[in-house]
Amino acid sequence: MSKLKKIRLEKRYKLKDIAEVAGVSIQAVHQWESGETQPPVDKLVKVARFYGVTVDALIGEPLEES
Repeated sequence: MSKLKKIRLEKRYKLKDIAEVAGVSIQAVHQWESGETQPPVDKLVKVARFYGVTVDALIGEPLEES
């Protein structure tokens, strides 16, 4: 499961909610969450602000400790 979808489900939002915040279609959000397409940076920023997280929290990979 993508981080985008995981956070959306944890916060109990619907695809429609995120689509409205980002200014895109529900299908676009679904494609982001399924990995079919990548969201533009400006849309990621809007979604991250809405969730109250960083953009890195939405898309970043966990850092490996050395």
